[in-house]
Amino acid sequence: MTHVLLISDSEALATTLLEQMNPGADFRLEWMSTVDIKSASNAAGAIPDILVTGILHSSQEAVVINRSLRHLGWDLPMIIIADRGFEADVGASIVMQAPFRCSQFLKMINSALVSVATERDMLWMISGCKYYPGEKQLVNGANAIFRLTEKEAAILARLYKADGESVSREELLRDLWGYHAEAETHTVETHIYRLRQKLEPDPAQASILVTDTNGYRLNLDL
Repeated sequence: MTHVLLISDSEALATTLLEQMNPGADFRLEWMSTVDIKSASNAAGAIPDILVTGILHSSQEAVVINRSLRHLGWDLPMIIIADRGFEADVGASIVMQAPFRCSQFLKMINSALVSVATERDMLWMISGCKYYPGEKQLVNGANAIFRLTEKEAAILARLYKADGESVSREELLRDLWGYHAEAETHTVETHIYRLRQKLEPDPAQASILVTDTNGYRLNLDL
Protein backbone atom coordinates (compact mmCIF):
# COMPACT_ATOMS: atom_id res chain seq x y z
CA MET A 1 0.00 0.00 0.00
CA THR A 2 1.35 3.43 -1.00
CA HIS A 3 1.78 5.77 1.96
CA VAL A 4 0.96 9.35 0.92
CA LEU A 5 1.84 12.16 3.33
CA LEU A 6 -0.10 15.38 2.81
CA ILE A 7 1.61 18.45 4.28
CA SER A 8 -0.96 21.21 4.34
CA ASP A 9 -2.54 23.83 6.54
CA SER A 10 -5.77 23.54 4.55
CA GLU A 11 -8.22 21.44 6.53
CA ALA A 12 -10.65 21.61 3.62
CA LEU A 13 -8.12 20.05 1.24
CA ALA A 14 -7.19 17.32 3.72
CA THR A 15 -10.83 16.50 4.47
CA THR A 16 -11.71 16.30 0.78
CA LEU A 17 -8.84 13.97 -0.06
CA LEU A 18 -9.42 11.80 3.01
CA GLU A 19 -13.07 11.41 2.08
CA GLN A 20 -12.52 10.71 -1.61
CA MET A 21 -9.59 8.31 -1.35
CA ASN A 22 -10.88 4.83 -0.64
CA PRO A 23 -9.17 3.66 2.60
CA GLY A 24 -9.38 0.08 1.36
CA ALA A 25 -7.62 0.86 -1.92
CA ASP A 26 -3.90 0.97 -2.74
CA PHE A 27 -3.29 4.33 -1.07
CA ARG A 28 -3.13 5.42 2.55
CA LEU A 29 -3.29 9.17 3.14
CA GLU A 30 -1.81 10.80 6.25
CA TRP A 31 -2.21 14.49 6.98
CA MET A 32 0.21 16.76 8.83
CA SER A 33 0.27 20.54 9.12
CA THR A 34 3.39 22.55 8.32
CA VAL A 35 3.80 23.10 12.06
CA ASP A 36 3.55 19.37 12.82
CA ILE A 37 6.14 18.42 10.19
CA LYS A 38 8.74 20.62 11.89
CA SER A 39 8.54 18.47 15.03
CA ALA A 40 8.22 15.10 13.29
CA SER A 41 10.80 12.41 14.04
CA ASN A 42 12.49 10.13 11.54
CA ALA A 43 11.17 6.95 13.16
CA ALA A 44 11.84 3.62 11.52
CA GLY A 45 8.96 2.51 9.34
CA ALA A 46 7.38 5.99 9.35
CA ILE A 47 8.84 7.21 6.05
CA PRO A 48 6.10 7.80 3.43
CA ASP A 49 6.40 6.84 -0.24
CA ILE A 50 5.48 10.27 -1.59
CA LEU A 51 4.88 13.79 -0.29
CA VAL A 52 2.05 16.08 -1.29
CA THR A 53 2.09 19.77 -0.33
CA GLY A 54 -0.57 22.39 -0.85
CA ILE A 55 -2.36 24.49 -1.57
CA LEU A 56 0.69 26.69 -2.30
CA HIS A 57 0.71 30.18 -3.75
CA SER A 58 4.45 30.69 -4.39
CA SER A 59 7.67 28.73 -4.78
CA GLN A 60 8.94 30.27 -1.53
CA GLU A 61 6.29 28.34 0.40
CA ALA A 62 7.63 25.10 -1.10
CA VAL A 63 11.18 26.10 -0.16
CA VAL A 64 10.10 26.67 3.46
CA ILE A 65 8.47 23.23 3.60
CA ASN A 66 11.57 21.61 2.09
CA ARG A 67 13.71 23.19 4.77
CA SER A 68 11.43 21.72 7.43
CA LEU A 69 11.92 18.26 5.91
CA ARG A 70 15.71 18.35 5.80
CA HIS A 71 16.18 17.21 9.40
CA LEU A 72 14.23 14.04 8.58
CA GLY A 73 16.68 13.01 5.85
CA TRP A 74 13.84 12.15 3.46
CA ASP A 75 14.58 11.95 -0.27
CA LEU A 76 11.10 11.47 -1.69
CA PRO A 77 9.08 12.43 -4.77
CA MET A 78 6.84 15.41 -4.21
CA ILE A 79 3.62 16.68 -5.73
CA ILE A 80 2.83 20.35 -5.24
CA ILE A 81 -0.84 21.31 -5.28
CA ALA A 82 -0.79 24.94 -6.33
CA ASP A 83 -3.13 27.75 -7.17
CA ARG A 84 -3.08 29.36 -10.60
CA GLY A 85 -0.51 31.95 -9.57
CA PHE A 86 2.19 29.34 -8.92
CA GLU A 87 4.75 29.28 -11.73
CA ALA A 88 8.27 28.45 -10.54
CA ASP A 89 9.81 24.99 -10.77
CA VAL A 90 11.21 24.01 -7.36
CA GLY A 91 12.11 20.44 -8.20
CA ALA A 92 8.78 18.80 -7.48
CA SER A 93 7.92 15.67 -9.40
CA ILE A 94 4.65 17.28 -10.47
CA VAL A 95 2.98 20.64 -9.96
CA MET A 96 -0.79 20.14 -9.99
CA GLN A 97 -3.16 23.08 -10.16
CA ALA A 98 -6.30 23.16 -8.03
CA PRO A 99 -9.14 22.41 -8.42
CA PHE A 100 -8.82 18.80 -9.62
CA ARG A 101 -10.61 15.48 -9.44
CA CYS A 102 -9.55 12.73 -7.08
CA SER A 103 -9.00 10.38 -10.03
CA GLN A 104 -6.53 12.89 -11.49
CA PHE A 105 -4.76 13.10 -8.15
CA LEU A 106 -4.30 9.32 -7.95
CA LYS A 107 -2.96 9.24 -11.52
CA MET A 108 -0.45 11.95 -10.61
CA ILE A 109 0.75 9.91 -7.62
CA ASN A 110 1.30 6.86 -9.82
CA SER A 111 3.07 8.99 -12.42
CA ALA A 112 5.44 10.47 -9.83
CA LEU A 113 6.29 7.06 -8.37
CA VAL A 114 6.95 5.59 -11.83
CA SER A 115 9.16 8.57 -12.69
CA VAL A 116 11.27 8.05 -9.55
CA ALA A 117 11.60 4.31 -10.21
CA THR A 118 12.79 5.07 -13.75
CA GLU A 119 15.28 7.66 -12.53
CA ARG A 120 16.85 5.17 -10.12
CA ASP A 121 17.82 3.04 -13.11
CA MET A 122 19.25 5.95 -15.09
CA LEU A 123 22.90 6.66 -15.85
CA TRP A 124 24.09 10.08 -17.01
CA MET A 125 27.45 10.29 -18.81
CA ILE A 126 29.14 13.66 -18.29
CA SER A 127 32.54 14.00 -19.97
CA GLY A 128 33.91 10.68 -18.72
CA CYS A 129 32.05 10.85 -15.40
CA LYS A 130 29.17 8.57 -14.49
CA TYR A 131 26.28 9.94 -12.50
CA TYR A 132 23.40 7.88 -11.08
CA PRO A 133 20.68 10.45 -10.26
CA GLY A 134 18.49 8.03 -8.34
CA GLU A 135 21.30 7.37 -5.86
CA LYS A 136 22.94 10.80 -6.22
CA GLN A 137 26.18 8.90 -6.79
CA LEU A 138 28.96 10.34 -8.93
CA VAL A 139 31.91 8.35 -10.28
CA ASN A 140 34.42 10.79 -11.72
CA GLY A 141 37.07 10.23 -14.39
CA ALA A 142 39.54 8.97 -11.77
CA ASN A 143 36.95 6.40 -10.59
CA ALA A 144 36.55 8.19 -7.26
CA ILE A 145 33.02 7.72 -5.89
CA PHE A 146 31.04 10.53 -4.27
CA ARG A 147 27.50 10.88 -2.99
CA LEU A 148 26.25 14.35 -3.83
CA THR A 149 24.34 16.50 -1.40
CA GLU A 150 20.75 17.47 -2.20
CA LYS A 151 21.77 20.87 -3.55
CA GLU A 152 24.76 19.53 -5.50
CA ALA A 153 22.48 16.96 -7.11
CA ALA A 154 19.87 19.61 -7.89
CA ILE A 155 22.45 21.90 -9.50
CA LEU A 156 23.91 19.06 -11.56
CA ALA A 157 20.44 17.99 -12.72
CA ARG A 158 19.48 21.57 -13.64
CA LEU A 159 22.63 22.01 -15.72
CA TYR A 160 22.41 18.55 -17.28
CA LYS A 161 18.84 19.15 -18.42
CA ALA A 162 19.94 22.44 -19.99
CA ASP A 163 21.81 20.23 -22.52
CA GLY A 164 24.98 22.29 -22.70
CA GLU A 165 23.27 25.67 -22.53
CA SER A 166 24.20 28.19 -19.87
CA VAL A 167 22.11 28.63 -16.71
CA SER A 168 22.53 31.90 -14.86
CA ARG A 169 23.23 32.24 -11.15
CA GLU A 170 19.91 34.06 -10.81
CA GLU A 171 18.04 31.15 -12.40
CA LEU A 172 19.69 28.66 -10.04
CA LEU A 173 18.86 30.81 -7.02
CA ARG A 174 15.26 31.18 -8.14
CA ASP A 175 14.65 27.58 -9.21
CA LEU A 176 16.53 25.73 -6.45
CA TRP A 177 16.34 28.11 -3.50
CA GLY A 178 13.38 30.32 -4.33
CA TYR A 179 15.48 33.43 -3.68
CA HIS A 180 15.36 36.74 -5.47
CA ALA A 181 18.31 37.46 -7.75
CA GLU A 182 19.96 39.89 -5.33
CA ALA A 183 19.85 37.50 -2.36
CA GLU A 184 22.65 35.26 -1.07
CA THR A 185 25.39 36.34 -3.46
CA HIS A 186 27.77 33.47 -2.66
CA THR A 187 25.22 30.68 -2.21
CA VAL A 188 25.50 29.27 -5.73
CA GLU A 189 29.26 29.85 -5.99
CA THR A 190 29.88 27.83 -2.82
CA HIS A 191 27.94 24.81 -4.10
CA ILE A 192 29.52 25.07 -7.57
CA TYR A 193 32.96 25.04 -5.94
CA ARG A 194 32.15 21.90 -3.93
CA LEU A 195 30.65 20.18 -6.96
CA ARG A 196 33.76 20.91 -9.01
CA GLN A 197 35.92 19.27 -6.33
CA LYS A 198 34.09 16.01 -7.04
CA LEU A 199 33.55 16.38 -10.77
CA GLU A 200 36.68 17.95 -12.25
CA PRO A 201 40.09 16.33 -12.88
CA ASP A 202 41.58 19.74 -11.99
CA PRO A 203 39.07 21.90 -10.10
CA ALA A 204 41.33 24.95 -10.44
CA GLN A 205 41.04 24.67 -14.24
CA ALA A 206 37.42 23.67 -14.67
CA SER A 207 36.68 21.99 -17.97
CA ILE A 208 33.43 20.10 -17.25
CA LEU A 209 31.41 22.54 -15.13
CA VAL A 210 32.47 25.82 -16.65
CA THR A 211 31.64 29.47 -16.07
CA ASP A 212 30.89 31.75 -18.99
CA THR A 213 29.43 35.22 -19.42
CA ASN A 214 25.87 33.88 -19.11
CA GLY A 215 26.36 31.67 -16.05
CA TYR A 216 27.27 28.00 -15.68
CA ARG A 217 27.09 25.13 -18.12
CA LEU A 218 28.15 21.50 -18.42
CA ASN A 219 30.46 20.20 -21.11
CA LEU A 220 28.80 16.85 -21.62
CA ASP A 221 31.26 15.41 -24.14
CA LEU A 222 34.94 16.20 -23.62
